[in-house]
Amino acid sequence: MKTLWLLSLAILPAGLAVAAESGNLLRNPGFENGSEGWTLPNTFRVVDDVARTGTRSLRLSNTNPSTYLLARQPVPFQPGLKYRYHAWIKTRGVQGDDSGATLCLEWSSAQGWIGGSYAEGKKGDQDWFLVEGVTGPIPTNATSAAVELYLRQGMTGVATAEVKTPVVGLDT
Repeated sequence: MKTLWLLSLAILPAGLAVAAESGNLLRNPGFENGSEGWTLPNTFRVVDDVARTGTRSLRLSNTNPSTYLLARQPVPFQPGLKYRYHAWIKTRGVQGDDSGATLCLEWSSAQGWIGGSYAEGKKGDQDWFLVEGVTGPIPTNATSAAVELYLRQGMTGVATAEVKTPVVGLDT
């Protein structure tokens, strides 16, 4: 079984009226500098045999449906803004009872997790498809936010991700 998800991600702080592109808020979005900037569990590794636009990407291999690990990178954010994010994903053989390979943007307070925005993924054999989402306004008590790449819980397979597009915020 082989699953590939390649990811191009955008997160934008932008207004509903006008989007203000602020460049990519992620460090090393295409994994060209290895894992620099990313927290990678042992089921993830940077590879150079599959890439959508660059020369490297991130591969997730999961054979145990009870394993649920996420590659993550903190992102700068402004409370009260909405954020647009998206990814290009390619899958091969993703299986399970949920929707598959995807990404999210989550935020936390000093007390822990308080919310997030979760894009719908896909499973099976899919050529490149766009996964995208827009958060609600980030709560004013949020102290951190992060982009996370993952196979939904209960899913197995191999996924390869590439994060290449800008992160943008929207005014509320």
